[in-house]
Parts: sequence; C-alpha cells; structure tokens
Amino acid sequence: MRAKFAGKFSLTTVIAIASLANAPCASAHHSFSAEFDSTKVVNVTGTLVRVSWVNPHVAFYVDSTDDKGKAVTWQFTGLPPATLRRGGIMKEDFKVGERVTVNGYGSKSDHLVGYFKKVTFADNRVVEVGADRYTPADQQAPGK
Repeated sequence: MRAKFAGKFSLTTVIAIASLANAPCASAHHSFSAEFDSTKVVNVTGTLVRVSWVNPHVAFYVDSTDDKGKAVTWQFTGLPPATLRRGGIMKEDFKVGERVTVNGYGSKSDHLVGYFKKVTFADNRVVEVGADRYTPADQQAPGK
C-alpha cells in the first residue's frame, strides 16, 4: 500500500523539496580550514571595541595598529556561545574598552580577520579555546 501525501505529491517530490529548502543552511556553514590558515599565526594587541555573542560563532573586534602605525580593526571569530560557556568562558569576560592580546590564526582571504585561540586581558586573565581553560588572574600558574 502506498502512502498518500498532500494532493498529488509523491514521496520523492516531498524529499526533493525538503532538501532544496535546507540547502542554504547546509552551504552557509563551513570548516575552519576553508576560511583560516593554521600556519598563519597572528598576535594582535589592542582595545576590544565590540563583542557579538551569537550563534553560529562568537565574534569580537579589536582596534589596533598595523606594522606602519595605521589604525586598523581586526575581527576575530571563534566557537559557538554554548561551547565557550561549557568551557567556562562567558560573554561578561569580554569587556568593551579593555586592552587585550589575541593569539590565533589568520584568514586565507582577509588580512584583518582571524580565528582566536587565546585571549590575554589587561589584568592577566587568560581564555584559551581548545583547552577548555579559563583562569582568573589570581589563579594563574607562575610563568603563564
């Protein structure tokens, strides 16, 4: 016995329509290696000017200067908010106006875009992605 769907749509037609409807979602997400170069290490020190704590990835912006002394704004992206929270990293840790040093990887296509791995704040707090580590300044190990 064949299942009947709304009107004269076959099961194949319904599956095709559902697949097409999901295509933009599937193509919008990309891998780290598609956008970033893991051999292109970046270290940026500057002032945190904006934080975007939204899915699919947290992003923040740092005003800094380039090698010639020109003012530039870096955009750093990272993991989703829920993943960072599970690692103990909260939105409140990123305070606009605070001086930060960001270590990460550069974009393959834009020299002012990066993926953050580690952020060191002015008071020596450190957040490090991948190690599920957030260490307040008063709990820092010597030499870190």
